[in-house]
Amino acid sequence: MHYAIINGLDGSVSLLLSNGADVNAVGRNGYRAVHIAAARGRVSALRLLVNHDADCISRNWFGYTPLHLSAARGYEDTTRFLLDVTGDVNCPDYAGATPLLLACQNNKEAVAKLFLERGAQMELANKVRPPPQRVV
Repeated sequence: MHYAIINGLDGSVSLLLSNGADVNAVGRNGYRAVHIAAARGRVSALRLLVNHDADCISRNWFGYTPLHLSAARGYEDTTRFLLDVTGDVNCPDYAGATPLLLACQNNKEAVAKLFLERGAQMELANKVRPPPQRVV
């Protein structure tokens, strides 16, 4: 399924899911299909996965949720969809980094604004990086 998502093959993703593929199967580095879809900005694949009960708050081995991956890469539609599904704008990774912080560090202004509109806290910092207000 990861290969199909990486290559934007939504029809294949749908076929795999309808034939019983494990939507929450864990692959390399703890990545699930939702992580791959978020990291690639594949919102249509995310919709398919969510419709099959994908765990959108799962963490990979680095503590990143799909929201962290989408925010860091600046995928506005994917980030908006994940915020609608999860509702957690301030979820920290294992080091305490929030998706807003990752968006700011990667100069993803539109995504950072989206988090602020949804009530993300600017003052949250992690163990090794300054809070977003110092990054912006």
